[in-house]
Amino acid sequence: MKHLKTYIFALLIITLNSCQKPEDQAMKVVDDFIKEVNNNGADKFNGSLKKSREALNYSFVTPEMEKHIRANFMGIPEKETYKLTAEKKADNTIIVTSIGKTTGAMGEVVEMQNQFLLSEINGQWKISDSYGLLAFYLNFQIEDTQWESYWDLKKVSILTEIMDNVKLVVINKGYRSYFGDALKGNLKLINNSNYDIKGMEVLIEHFDNNGVSVNTDNASVYDVIRSKGYREFDWYTSDCSKCATQTFAIKFVEETIK
Repeated sequence: MKHLKTYIFALLIITLNSCQKPEDQAMKVVDDFIKEVNNNGADKFNGSLKKSREALNYSFVTPEMEKHIRANFMGIPEKETYKLTAEKKADNTIIVTSIGKTTGAMGEVVEMQNQFLLSEINGQWKISDSYGLLAFYLNFQIEDTQWESYWDLKKVSILTEIMDNVKLVVINKGYRSYFGDALKGNLKLINNSNYDIKGMEVLIEHFDNNGVSVNTDNASVYDVIRSKGYREFDWYTSDCSKCATQTFAIKFVEETIK
């Protein structure tokens, strides 16, 4: 009898869900997702966004979206401040728009708008893309006038292409200059991506003869590096009397999940 009651209850839930319009089902998924994010904010984990992301229920999103949500800061409206609307597209996907408010870094109230693309997967609506949800804190500029209008997964695709195809060549690891403790060197950035980029930054870490880090510097290329082009540039550091070796790494994005 107990199993029969459970079966009837599950059947009733399925029946009720099937009676709902797809737009309503999609809005409920987004509503539940926003509430889930708010209920597991970093403030509940001593400010740790990493722990916040680990605590989230990802049943509302596709595996691809889960991967990017775990790695990026999100812009999400605060509880009870947002309103949802839904529009079904010709390809049977649904776009849910959320208009709400959030609190800025200085405590100011900021109006915000997010959009969510939902696809039906195995009979369930899942968030498969978004606009304005993922925040990309780039250490450089992508010279594409349409960048701000792209949806989040398009931005991820572009950023991945750039990170895979911009290469750093160390021409000269470093040599003593005429000023005692100073070091100089030469680098080259080769841009094999399909996008022009600007303001690239290279992190240079210096180590002593025992492999202990003794200095950290940044070298920047403020000019545009054209697609399929390159830039050579010098780096310079003072106060480096104990520097013996260096490592070099391109700083594409800031670390946002800690």
